[in-house]
Amino acid sequence: MSDERPASAAEIDSNRSATMVERELACVVCGYSLRGLESTGVCPECGASISRTLRGDMLRNANRAYLRRLLLGTRLVTLPFAAVLFGMILAMASVILLSFLPSAEPVVMAIWWIVASGIVVGAIAWPVGWFLVTSHEPGVERADAFRCFMVRAASMLSTTTFLLLFLTKNTGFVGDAVSTGVTLFLFISYALFYYPSLLVAFAIIARAPGYQDFGRVGRVVLWFGPVCVAAVAVTEVDVFPPNGVIQIAFLGAIVWAIVYGGLLDRARRGVSAEYAHSNRTGT
Repeated sequence: MSDERPASAAEIDSNRSATMVERELACVVCGYSLRGLESTGVCPECGASISRTLRGDMLRNANRAYLRRLLLGTRLVTLPFAAVLFGMILAMASVILLSFLPSAEPVVMAIWWIVASGIVVGAIAWPVGWFLVTSHEPGVERADAFRCFMVRAASMLSTTTFLLLFLTKNTGFVGDAVSTGVTLFLFISYALFYYPSLLVAFAIIARAPGYQDFGRVGRVVLWFGPVCVAAVAVTEVDVFPPNGVIQIAFLGAIVWAIVYGGLLDRARRGVSAEYAHSNRTGT
């Protein structure tokens, strides 16, 4: 005869409470209250595992394959951005050099070819990087699906428009009216991309301990940065005579680009640190 006896009601309640969330705890994905649910279950609102919320929403707890994609994506959107920024500085330096030394035109032309090549390569890598950055994290209900769609679609649209304008600007393939229209369309498509991309980047660094504080001044520059890009676009379509305005606009755009590049690099370093932590701990 077996000595086993059925568990008492008190024992069942004790075992159940040991795996229950007994404190107020919001799901890290959708914010639903998980109190009273089993820790081995899933959120009834979005389907995310409760254990993920208990571990925390830091990147180190994310799927490692997803972290690898995120790391590659942040590298792709950072390195070409740095190359374009370096190209802008070279372009500005070549204009200054030519104004003081007209005989340096061959050197200036060589600089412009280097700048053009870097811009084209960076423009091609840019949407690929954002596609990876906004990829779906396994086991997580997407609360920012529309934002990620906007980043993907607008980055592809703005890049295609930019390459069209850049490769045909001075070749005679398009007239001034078409060039002006394409420039304005480029600015609009980039504006649709820019602000959602900021939110994506801030969401990444928020999940990386030690990289979360970007600074109030930096945030102000980022939110008002498109004014500099607009100034460059205005000078490009000759809405009013340059008279030094284009130089000022480029200088403002360079300052904004440095800050924006700093945000993207902070996201890259944060993801890299969290991925390294994940590899060390095996989580």
